[in-house]
Amino acid sequence: MYTKQLPQTDAERIAALQAVLIKASTQPKENLPFSMEIARFIQPFLTKLRNTDMNTSNTGTQTVNPSTLRNLIDQLVLDIWEEVEYSYDGFDQLSKLNKAQEYGVKYNYTSNVHIH
Repeated sequence: MYTKQLPQTDAERIAALQAVLIKASTQPKENLPFSMEIARFIQPFLTKLRNTDMNTSNTGTQTVNPSTLRNLIDQLVLDIWEEVEYSYDGFDQLSKLNKAQEYGVKYNYTSNVHIH
């Protein structure tokens, strides 16, 4: 069984968003498995993640809590990944996994075998 593994570090979040951004910039819009509406949020989050000190992130007059920002980014990544998986639903499992991984989706494989 394969389960999605959300990014755990800022470096993994950056890699996930960059993979999606690269695909969004190299694929025709009609061939993207996610909406361009969602894609437009990627660059601002990448910029914020690349901020050298996430603990003091400011946006104008408003301070952004780093854990809140990370949660928003994780939700964006998850939304994109779910759209990607949905768009490849008709593929066999291996093809679907391979296609989704092109968009930065990370999977963990877990066996249903229980040893007593």
